[in-house]
Formats: sequence, structure tokens, C-alpha cells
Amino acid sequence: KDAALGVVGRSQAHRHSREWIDLKDRYRIKKEQINVATRSAIDEAKAQIKEQYRPLFRDLFRTQYKEQQHFSKREETTFGKIENALYVVANRRHIDPDNSKGLMAHAFNFLTSKKARADALDKLHRVELKNLGYQQRQEVLGAVRALNDDKSGQITRAGKTFNAERIALIEKQAEEKK
Repeated sequence: KDAALGVVGRSQAHRHSREWIDLKDRYRIKKEQINVATRSAIDEAKAQIKEQYRPLFRDLFRTQYKEQQHFSKREETTFGKIENALYVVANRRHIDPDNSKGLMAHAFNFLTSKKARADALDKLHRVELKNLGYQQRQEVLGAVRALNDDKSGQITRAGKTFNAERIALIEKQAEEKK
């Protein structure tokens, strides 16, 4: 009789141990599934946003190319040089917002220097490109933040489920040990 009870006890202890391992494995697998799904959703969101911005970048490059062509063509005449100088003066705050140089100093510099006009246009184009890239990155960050927040909620819910199952297992095993 004692031997039979020993076999039942060892069998029960082994089954209880296996139930704990299974519970922990299910929780670990659930968390890993959530992490994998989130990583996949983040990659998909990044690709989708990149695809949304592709036409915007293409249009910006086309516009800048045309602007550069018109700029170069205007450089061939005195009136065109004045037009180019006025254009870069009008956009000087976009080009260098921290520059304390006054309007007249900018105007004189741009009127007298072809290189200054060309450099200013190039810098304006780089600023426009940088701003569009910044908008894209901000949109990606927002999407990633939302997906990570959702992941946190899912992990929290999985943890609560794990704790409920753990308590139920403790109670079940305690009842079986009686």
C-alpha cells in the first residue's frame, strides 16, 4: 500500500512539475508571438510610410531640378541674376534661420556673388529635403510608438492571464495534494 502511494505521489509530483513547465512555456510563447507580431507590424508600417512618401520625394526632386534649371538659365542675364538674388533673399529665413545678417547685407551679397546665389539655392534644396525626411521620420516614430503601446497592453493582458492561470493551478494542485 505504501509503495502504491509512493508511486501515486511521485506521479502526481511529476505531473504538477510538468503543469508548471507548460504554464510558463505558454506564457513565454505568447509573449514571443506578441513581440514577433509587433516587429512585423512595425516593419510593415515603416514600408507603408516610405511608400507614401516616395511620390513626395520624387515630386520634390523634380521641382528642385526644374528650379535649378530655371535658376541657371536666369543667371545668363542681368535681370535674371537680380531675380535669383531676390528669390534667395526671400527664402533666406528657410536657408539659415539663425543668421543674424540683415536683409540688406544678404541682398548685397546675393546680388554681387553668383556663388552665393548658387550656394543659397543648394542650401534651400537641402533644407526642403531635410524637412520632408523629418516629416517622414516623425510619422514612422508615431506609428512605432502606437504599435509599441499596443504591444505593452497585450503583454500586460498576457501577464494577467498568466497570473490567473497560476493562481488556478496553485489551487488545483493544493486540492489534489489533500
